[in-house]
Amino acid sequence: MEVWLEYAIRQIILYSLPVVISLTVTGWIERRLTKSDPPANPFHALNTYSAWALPLLAIAVHQPVILALGKPVHSTLKATVARFSAHLLLMLLGFALYAWALAHQPSTGVPPLHQWWAKVLMYFNLCVVIVHLLPLPELLMGEIIQRYIRLPAIPHLTVIVLVILSITPLLNWLIGQPLIYPVYEELAKQASSLDFM
Repeated sequence: MEVWLEYAIRQIILYSLPVVISLTVTGWIERRLTKSDPPANPFHALNTYSAWALPLLAIAVHQPVILALGKPVHSTLKATVARFSAHLLLMLLGFALYAWALAHQPSTGVPPLHQWWAKVLMYFNLCVVIVHLLPLPELLMGEIIQRYIRLPAIPHLTVIVLVILSITPLLNWLIGQPLIYPVYEELAKQASSLDFM
């Protein structure tokens, strides 16, 4: 129990700030690109249980694929492309920050917390980008499919499916091993080889 609690607390500390930043910035970018009126709450994207239930469940059951979906402003293909693009940009920003942090490490001791947060920013947004390839509503592939095949509208279908995937190894088998981990390993290798002087 103590080992599980220590792991969970450490993971929550590592993921909380990158997740909050990612979902908030994604909501802002979506609003700007879709030219929609801003919601009353500036942290509208965080105002949903999918932003918290998915990562907390994955951490609780030690799943390696961590994802969270913010509350979208719109559920159109244009808005979905905006969210996908925002997560892609944040992944690249995380990569750049991680490469910079690796090039400026302290001479002794454990890596500083900002280095871990940069790495998690890169990894978390990579997970969300690749999850967008699942054929589910409000994800990129699902919205593309919806343009050609009108699927029945089931409220919260995406969150229900992703909750199930988050607490089972299916998400790891479906997209983790074939897609996320190879890309993540390559990004980490490239970040360590870059020289930010």
